[in-house]
Amino acid sequence: MAETTPTMPWARGTAGRGRPRDGSITLRVLGAASALVAERGRHRVGIDDVAARAGVSKPAIYRRWPSKEALLADVLSAEPPRLSGADPGLPEGSIRAQLLLVLRRLLEHDDQLEPVTSHLTTQLDEEVAQAFEARYIEPRRADLRALLAAGIEAGQIRADLDVEVAIDLVFATAVFYDLRRFQRPGLALDADDLTERVIDSLLGGFAVPVPARPVGRRTR
Repeated sequence: MAETTPTMPWARGTAGRGRPRDGSITLRVLGAASALVAERGRHRVGIDDVAARAGVSKPAIYRRWPSKEALLADVLSAEPPRLSGADPGLPEGSIRAQLLLVLRRLLEHDDQLEPVTSHLTTQLDEEVAQAFEARYIEPRRADLRALLAAGIEAGQIRADLDVEVAIDLVFATAVFYDLRRFQRPGLALDADDLTERVIDSLLGGFAVPVPARPVGRRTR
């Protein structure tokens, strides 16, 4: 579990006018909730369970989160969602390398979070669903959106590209990857090979074609 402090309104700042909240308790609770959801599924996890696993009192949890759903929302948002490989300062000739890096990091990150997200993203409560979309999905899409815009600006990607559909295609690969591993846990999937084949196929559709060199006459 990454040691980041959640930024949901209910878990931010200090406890009223009293002394500041103990950040270590927040991290312990998040870690306990994440582990329990991965082990049991979210519907079988209660605040009592989280308190026992974290070694804190229930009032300590409720001072930070108004409900179990709010806590689960922060379990998702406490993980770093950004695709840091998406660099808006796109060096010349690197669009393929950048896209490979983005998709590979997306698959690696989903590998780490799969036990938690496979439970949390099934029949989400509205509060958790909104947090998941706003703080787990959209920041990643924004990174990829910026990368594709830089590729268009650099003349490496077609200017008429439907950027949102292109983003959906990249994320569809991650969804497919997770679904296959969930359905067949023992299935060996080569993420590097999958990444290269997907990105090369996508670039074949939305990259600017390289003009063919004219064939000149041979001289004797």
